[in-house]
Amino acid sequence: MADLEASAPHTGRQPKSPRQVAFSEIPLPPQYQHHQRDDQRKKKDHQDESGRPCCFTCCAGACLCVLAFLLVIVVLGVSFLSFLQSELPDIRVQSFSFSKLGVRHFDSESYSLLNATANVFLNMTNKNDKVGISYHSLLAYVSSNNIQLGQNIQLDGFSQSPRNSTSLKVTATLLGAKVDTDDAQMLESDAKSRKMSVDVGLHGSLGFYAGDILKLQGLPFQIRCSNVLQSQIDVEQPTRCNIRLFAS
Repeated sequence: MADLEASAPHTGRQPKSPRQVAFSEIPLPPQYQHHQRDDQRKKKDHQDESGRPCCFTCCAGACLCVLAFLLVIVVLGVSFLSFLQSELPDIRVQSFSFSKLGVRHFDSESYSLLNATANVFLNMTNKNDKVGISYHSLLAYVSSNNIQLGQNIQLDGFSQSPRNSTSLKVTATLLGAKVDTDDAQMLESDAKSRKMSVDVGLHGSLGFYAGDILKLQGLPFQIRCSNVLQSQIDVEQPTRCNIRLFAS
């Protein structure tokens, strides 16, 4: 028996070992699979949330930069306008008179024919120490006692050096203009008693210059001298006219 076992042929094959199974290949019960999916979802959500603060920080930083830039622009703009406003001239009505005034009334009509030439002198003072002022494309109007004496009166441009005053003449002419009879009669009466009031307006473009340092041109401006009384002009206490930039 022993000899038979010893003489048994040798095939060279190793005996088969038992199959090794990894734990990962073993399917988990449904309840554990559910928990695993929840854990993976929470991990992903945590990763997404960890990236959001960076995005919010970048957006907030960009918004703050834009707001700061706009604030700087507004502050510079306000400062620049304040500087220009302080450099504007002082303007007053120096005199107002009629070199010609004739009214023709009609008994059967509610209007009269007016022939008039009115002269207004504006005193324009550049009160700046170093900045000169130039005026261009000037148009004026004159009215008195509800009667429009002249509109779109063209005036020549001029320049003012620092600490300089200029007397600007505005002449308004009417020839055979139809006006309300009551207004015409009041104008005649007030002119004789020197109780007139006058409204003068002027608009065009303004410039500032100071050597080679400052050169600004083409700034629209508007002057209004409203309800200036003849009595104030006669005692040399005329009301200061209102001047505004960027108005036409």
